[in-house]
Amino acid sequence: MELTKKNIYTILGVLAFFILLFIGVLFAIKYEGLKFKREGVKTNACIIYKYVKEVRSTNSKGRTIINYDKMFTLHYSTRIKHSITEDTLGNYKLSGDELLEKVFNQISFKNIHFVKKDISVSESDYEKYKVGDDYPIYFLKSDSTDIRTASFVEGTSIF
Repeated sequence: MELTKKNIYTILGVLAFFILLFIGVLFAIKYEGLKFKREGVKTNACIIYKYVKEVRSTNSKGRTIINYDKMFTLHYSTRIKHSITEDTLGNYKLSGDELLEKVFNQISFKNIHFVKKDISVSESDYEKYKVGDDYPIYFLKSDSTDIRTASFVEGTSIF
């Protein structure tokens, strides 16, 4: 095949398309991490189960490929923690029972919600953590079931 000007432009066009596609995928991954950095809430989830999930797929030649995803089943609360300060209580001299009553009146428990969710984790995290350990995650305020590992979110930068 002879390389003509038209063939060279075609090859360059296809190459440019794949480069732009690659940059777009990288941008989408970074944007997802930045979204969790901006809008996410960091919390600790309790690992209640560890397992390995077999994922089967077929390649272009029709052969079955088996991958093994390391998974945690997590349990976490979406209630945003409240801190009790002197400003919350005012400058009152209260006894123990009066103090507890005032504290519980100041805190709203209407937004308590617990979520059980499976998440794919890295091999090192799978080996490092055991059932019962706290595992740091981020969830979105708008969708508390959409979670990412803290290492993914905190490892995301603009550049």
